[in-house]
Amino acid sequence: MFPVVKDWIKAIYQRSLDLQRLPTAWKVAKIVAIRKSNKPDYSAPKAYKPISLLMTISKGLEAIVARGLSSLAEVYQLLPQNHFGGRRRRSCEQALDVLIEKIHEAKRARKVLSLVTFDVQDAFNGVHTKVLHDRLRQGLIPNDLTKLIEDFCSGRQRSILAGKHCTAQRQTKHAGIPQGSPLSPILFIFYNANLVEQRINRKEGSIGFIDDHTTWVTSNSEEEAVPGAELQAIWFALQDCMRKRPLTCRRLRSAYTIFIDSKESLRRLSSGDSEQSK
Repeated sequence: MFPVVKDWIKAIYQRSLDLQRLPTAWKVAKIVAIRKSNKPDYSAPKAYKPISLLMTISKGLEAIVARGLSSLAEVYQLLPQNHFGGRRRRSCEQALDVLIEKIHEAKRARKVLSLVTFDVQDAFNGVHTKVLHDRLRQGLIPNDLTKLIEDFCSGRQRSILAGKHCTAQRQTKHAGIPQGSPLSPILFIFYNANLVEQRINRKEGSIGFIDDHTTWVTSNSEEEAVPGAELQAIWFALQDCMRKRPLTCRRLRSAYTIFIDSKESLRRLSSGDSEQSK
């Protein structure tokens, strides 16, 4: 079928790029409730997961725009080097390699590494589009591309499909960016780029992977690591940064981990017991 319609699709894509607008029909989502597995009560709303279905034809243009935006970001270094995921040659494995090397580096120096990991729940839905547009302009993204992305984020509508009944279309307030769009990951990286602007060095660092972030500092001892004044300062700065995003700051999951050299800890313990026995 594609050989028959490819010229029409190409013409629509080109017209959308020229006008910096998407067809209205491409921004209408049909929400379908899918059952979650192994739930005791399927009469409860929480036993279902809402899925937004969008027109497949729009994903081709979104992928083209995403590739162009990613290319600009890499050529002109518009994004932090330590932000992985959603970018070429910046995989999950590479992010883990960086973190593991820093843990081993602290171990070789007989340091304690304290680590905070966090991810933003409902990240794409919670994107505040005005903040996103400001981030793109600050990143020197061309005006025609910025206008197209603004149109991509605005004017979204939805209808809900329940069994054979489908509701009328309604405007979606605070739609964020579509979860399944090829364009959304790179947009979210621009949106939260300033969370990982901190450079990696021997004492501290941070890395990001789409909506997952990790920040760490090294200390001379476990006593310095707990409660970890330096890490707490970073955490408070992070929370302050998240408060400036009206929607995403509401739901943040985090974990705190301390990496120590177990042999060094036993050596210190043995030394302490020996001194006490004297």
